[in-house]
Amino acid sequence: MENLAIGIDIGGTNIKGGVISSRGEVIISDKISTQAKKGFSHTFLLVRELIGKLIAGSAGMGRICGIGCATAGQVDHRLGKVVFATDNLPGLSGFQLKNEIHEAFNLPAAVENDVNAVALGEHWMGAAAGLEDFICLTLGTGVGGAIFRNGGIDYGAADISGEFGHFSINFDGPLCNCGNKGCFEQYGSVTALIQHMRQSLAEGKKSLVSDLVKGDPQKINGEVIFEAKELGDALASAIVDDYILHLSVGIVGLLHILNPGGVIIGGGITQLGEKLIGPLTENIIKRAMPKFTEKLLIKNARLGDNAGIIGAVRRLFI
Repeated sequence: MENLAIGIDIGGTNIKGGVISSRGEVIISDKISTQAKKGFSHTFLLVRELIGKLIAGSAGMGRICGIGCATAGQVDHRLGKVVFATDNLPGLSGFQLKNEIHEAFNLPAAVENDVNAVALGEHWMGAAAGLEDFICLTLGTGVGGAIFRNGGIDYGAADISGEFGHFSINFDGPLCNCGNKGCFEQYGSVTALIQHMRQSLAEGKKSLVSDLVKGDPQKINGEVIFEAKELGDALASAIVDDYILHLSVGIVGLLHILNPGGVIIGGGITQLGEKLIGPLTENIIKRAMPKFTEKLLIKNARLGDNAGIIGAVRRLFI
C-alpha cells in the first residue's frame, strides 16, 4: 500500500490542504478561509477539521504516514513551534503546532515555515529542481523568504533566517506590523499593490479598475490591476511600474548579500507569468552589479497553490 501524507499550509487568508503521495503528487486538495481575525485558537480548530476531512477522503488510497504543516511566522522546525508571528495571524506566536497536531491525530508531524516549505516543494517537484543554491520569495499578504543553500534550507543561527519581508528599503517609510519602518513587504507585497490602487481611487483618481470591479474596492486584486494596465490604463500602469521597481530594489539587495544561483518567485500573482516576471527580470538586471546576474535564473514557482503543501510533507518521505 502506498505511503501518503497530509500537507497543510496556513496563510493569512486561506488554509490549503492536500493528500500527497511519496512521489510528490497531490491526490486530493482543499482550501478554506483562515478566519484570522478570530484568533489562532479558532484557526487551529479549522486546521483540525480540514486534516480530518482529508484523512477521511483518502480512505483506501494508502497509508497516512504523517502530517506536514507549513505556516506563516518564524518557526523552530525541530520543535515544531511558532517562535514569532505578526498580527496577520493573531495568536500564532508561541503556538506548539507539532505537539497539537500529533496529539489530535496520533501521527508523526513536521512543521515548517511556509516559504521554506515552498522552497522544499519547488526543489523537489518544481521550478528549483536541480538547483542547490537559490532564494525563494512569496508575494501575497506579505513578502516571505527562504534561503536554500548547499542542498537544503539555511535556517541561520536561531532557526529563523529568510525574513525578506522585514528588511527596510526605506528608513523613513510606513510603519510595518513588525515594528520597523519601510519594510520590503510594505512595497513588494500584493497587499501593498492593492492598497496603492485603493488609496489612489479614494483620492479621486480615475482608473479602469473601478469598472472592472464594478465600483467595489474590496474586489480589487493584483490580477485586476495588471489587467487594467494591459488595457492601457494610465493609473494602473504607473502603480504596476512602481510596484515592480520596489520589488526589484528589494531583490537586488538580496542578490548582493546572498549571491544565489536562482530566484524563485511564488504567490498567486505569479499566475500572471511573463507580465510580472519579464519586467521584473529587466529591472533586476538593470540595477544589480553584472556579476551577480551573469548566470542567475529568475523563475516563477511552478507548483502554484500546491507548493506549500507539497514542501510541508517532504521530510516525512526522506
